[in-house]
Amino acid sequence: MRARQRLIGLGALVVLAGILVGLPALLLALGGNPLPGTFPGLDQVRDALLTPDDGTLALTGAKLLGWVVWAALSLSIAVETVSALRGVRPPRLPALSLPQSGMRPLVVAALALFIAAPAGTVPAATAAPAPVTAAVTASAPVTAGADTTPATVMATPAATTEPEPTNPYVVRPGDTLWSIAAQHLGSGHHYHRIVDLNPERLAAGADWVTPGMVLQLPVTEAGTGTSEQATQEQEVVVQTGDTLSGLAAEHLGQADRWPEIYEASTGTVQPDGRRLSDPDLIYPGWRLGLPQAAGGQDQERPAPATAGAETAADAGSARGTQPDKPEQDPQDQPAEASPAGGTAARTGLALGVATVPPLADRAGPVEPDTGGGEGRDVGSDGAGDGGGVAGDVEEDEPPVWLLEGIVGSGALLGGALFLALTLRRRSRFRARRPGRALAMPDPVLAPVEKTIQTRGRSAALTLEQLDQALRRLGAASAATGTPVPAVAAVQLAGDGMWLHLSEPGDLGAPWQGTGDGQHWFLPADTPLELVGPSGEDTPAPFPLLVSIGAGDDGSAWLLNLEDLDVALTGQAEYVEDLARYLAAEVAVNPWSSGVRLDCIGIASEVAPMNPTRVRVADAAAVEDLVAEAVGVIDRVGEQDVPTARVRQDGEDTWPARMILLTTDAAASPATDQLRQLLSGHAGRTGACLVVVHPGAASDTAMRIEATADGRVRIPAAGLDLVGVGLTADEAGGCAALLAQSDAEPDVPMPAAPSRNGDVIEEPWCDWTDQAGALRPEHTTSRDTAEDEDTVTLLPEDDEVYEQQAATTAEDLSTLAPCVVTDVARQVLETDPTLDADLAAWWDPAARVPRLTLLGPVKAKTWGKPLAQRKAYLTELLAYLALQPHGVTTAQAAETFSITETKTRDYIGRCRDWLGTDPATGDLHIPHAQDTPATGERGVIVYQVLGLLVDVDLFRRLRTRAAARGGTEGIEDLKAALRLVQGRPFDQLRRGGWGWLFEGGRLDHHMTCAVVDVAHIVATHDLQTGDLAGARAAAEIAFLAAPHEEIPTLDLAAVTARSGITTEAVRLLQTDICNRTDDPDLPPGDLPERTQRILDRHGWLDRKQAV
Repeated sequence: MRARQRLIGLGALVVLAGILVGLPALLLALGGNPLPGTFPGLDQVRDALLTPDDGTLALTGAKLLGWVVWAALSLSIAVETVSALRGVRPPRLPALSLPQSGMRPLVVAALALFIAAPAGTVPAATAAPAPVTAAVTASAPVTAGADTTPATVMATPAATTEPEPTNPYVVRPGDTLWSIAAQHLGSGHHYHRIVDLNPERLAAGADWVTPGMVLQLPVTEAGTGTSEQATQEQEVVVQTGDTLSGLAAEHLGQADRWPEIYEASTGTVQPDGRRLSDPDLIYPGWRLGLPQAAGGQDQERPAPATAGAETAADAGSARGTQPDKPEQDPQDQPAEASPAGGTAARTGLALGVATVPPLADRAGPVEPDTGGGEGRDVGSDGAGDGGGVAGDVEEDEPPVWLLEGIVGSGALLGGALFLALTLRRRSRFRARRPGRALAMPDPVLAPVEKTIQTRGRSAALTLEQLDQALRRLGAASAATGTPVPAVAAVQLAGDGMWLHLSEPGDLGAPWQGTGDGQHWFLPADTPLELVGPSGEDTPAPFPLLVSIGAGDDGSAWLLNLEDLDVALTGQAEYVEDLARYLAAEVAVNPWSSGVRLDCIGIASEVAPMNPTRVRVADAAAVEDLVAEAVGVIDRVGEQDVPTARVRQDGEDTWPARMILLTTDAAASPATDQLRQLLSGHAGRTGACLVVVHPGAASDTAMRIEATADGRVRIPAAGLDLVGVGLTADEAGGCAALLAQSDAEPDVPMPAAPSRNGDVIEEPWCDWTDQAGALRPEHTTSRDTAEDEDTVTLLPEDDEVYEQQAATTAEDLSTLAPCVVTDVARQVLETDPTLDADLAAWWDPAARVPRLTLLGPVKAKTWGKPLAQRKAYLTELLAYLALQPHGVTTAQAAETFSITETKTRDYIGRCRDWLGTDPATGDLHIPHAQDTPATGERGVIVYQVLGLLVDVDLFRRLRTRAAARGGTEGIEDLKAALRLVQGRPFDQLRRGGWGWLFEGGRLDHHMTCAVVDVAHIVATHDLQTGDLAGARAAAEIAFLAAPHEEIPTLDLAAVTARSGITTEAVRLLQTDICNRTDDPDLPPGDLPERTQRILDRHGWLDRKQAV
């Protein structure tokens, strides 16, 4: 190679010499001197023009053209030579681009001959490879049971002399060693230092450098390596688990600024010689550029946060800080918007029996929720809440299934329903038996489920933050011995939260007051730790706080009903909807635990949402409340109930009570007595009376008017809001969904859909259920298989596994049945490419698109990178991938509530994103008319081809494991567990994925699948004595399903077998025996399976004996 390069350089030098010297010599020899010997006179010029041409003129023109060509080539050579020697980019010569581009490689080749390094070996001190400046943590898939300690690999220099620190440099067109040294080392004479550091690249000489070659350059004394790097962006070193969005959030303050890091880093050659070309793929040890805006930020990586710790950034984003708007310091805000300098009136207006200043418009508009938010992504820039990366693709119109009553006017009820539904489902997962699935809701409830899951998810975060802030406020009052502030209303705005008090108070820092002591503002970025202390089961000071509507600026308003006599008036239909809404919030709000709401003649549809809090009652309930209120007034003394509640005075919880009744039911002496107690003992009753359709409201009642145009007006407070309301059908649907989720037993796992008409989705699907287990009709009972040639994952007797592991005979029968050898052979034949696909999944260099669903959702593709809208398109890709028989344009448009035109456009973007299959050259998303499914079905459909999905790999491995049995089968199950990165389908795009929550719940089925597979592995490893493997499997299951009881029992078994009985007992008592998923109820009875396992092993009895 060296001799060839020298020959090329010598040839280039000969050509240049020929052009510069040979060509003019030739022209002169041919009589082509362009300069005449004498200056012609006028007569000679006239004769030359008038005399007929005998060919002399043409010959003269050809000679002149030859000189023009020589001049152009010579000028190009001179410009390229001077630029190369100076190490600068050559200027583009007008009209000479062709000869200039032709001369450039000749000049570069020739100059290489004159900057060659001395021949010979490289000194030993410089022969060592460039040092690795930091330890690199090797990250590889961990087999369950393997040692999971990360291996730290350190590069050891070959010589004792410490190698010279270097920085990589990519050779550009026109570069020479001389120009590179001149530009980056200060002088071209230092080119030998580059040769010394790159012995393998330059083969003991500086003959030739080519564009794209990676050279190591010495770091200059300033420590910047090159003059370019001295003024370049700051850098951050990639650590294991980093993503571009995560680094953007950490160093730039906003996750959606990751494209800036991508753009700043694409030209950087990484230590391994590669360059960043895909925003999804970054490797530990890479150095990524940070824009200048991050210059003042500390480049040290923060220590990982401990469980439960919350940073200021977390608190701010959780409470709705807009990531795309710079936050203002309160002192820098305009005077009219300043919390301390607002224009609120100082005069008080009647609010029930108390007084409160008018609740003026004080907050900026709340940005509509478009799906952005939490960033997580997960391993790569994935598809979670994207932070504006992909969540801002809006629907053309609200989906037909969306229930506005649940999510309208602030959507806080949707958030509360989401939290309540999550707790109910958690309790059902706890009681689920291995191999079974949760019962699916009635199909008629699909609109309710989809509305809560898609719209309520984002509101739940706001709700939890509000709950925590108010609980901490109460805890602060209890800790300092001061009364709880008399909160009349709460206003949630985009920049923070306002508390409007009925009496002046001093909340102190971090609250910002308006000067009159009745309006207090908490900025959204305030760490909750500053509000007050947090303890387990900290009482909520305002259990009757309910949503009442939304301001025209988008801010959500909540009203504290405690100690109020309320009259709901106005248009009958809207009044009743408002009453149901208030009842529904009391039923599910997280801070309303312990409240009792009696509904008399109204809102009976709400009672099944939470029978513990809400009941349908008669007029006698009013008499009971009067008696209770008298008792509360007597016990509380001179202080108020909210203060006694947060202090737990008198060893009492001081629960709140509320009556919701119609006018007819209110016509009783007991109602009048209750009104008198409320008006005469403000703050000391812990009660509330809400009368619907009163003929004439009492003088002390707060009137809330629901108008026919959907507004809610509170004249006493000066509020005119966009109203809230819940129809009877909506309330009934919510109640039915919550009730079913609370009471339905588990059911057999449904079969995997193997056919769509005549189209077979996947051959292996014919044999399995949705979790990848073989269907019962293809297996044989463990008890009756002795006379047949069979295989099984757990071949020992049931009694052996029951003694060693936390399992039962029923578990073994379901999860590890026997499979006849002939059936096993047929199953194995259905999936011949499994090993190749699994290898491609783990090979970072394999140009195969991947979709991760067993954890935070993300996609890895090799097509055109996406700079934005990634979360939306990832959801669209997942939708297409999970419909292997294809979907029509109309189906996709209806699913995503967009037009068919946009559907084609968005699928086209997905097509570009996935790119082509390098093996075949075909598109991964073919044009609809070209898909295989179109030919099979006779209908034009979209289809994804060649995409690896971890859900399918997991199920395929589980299927093959059952057919293999024994040790090979267990290894397949461990390979499946390595695919699990967290909770299945985690970090979904806010407002999206509605299609996932109807029909078969693949997210639920895969959660069950992970837990069941981990239980099989843990049972096997406990029996064989591999405690590390058993623990690893149980911990993976716990990662995917932290609220299932199966992995908790497996962990307890491993801990007990390890001899740590005390820890096993603590785990059982905390997470099983004393666990409750209902904040209104104490721990319930243990599931039958759990009780049997505890009785067999006697772990709790063993602790008592100790």
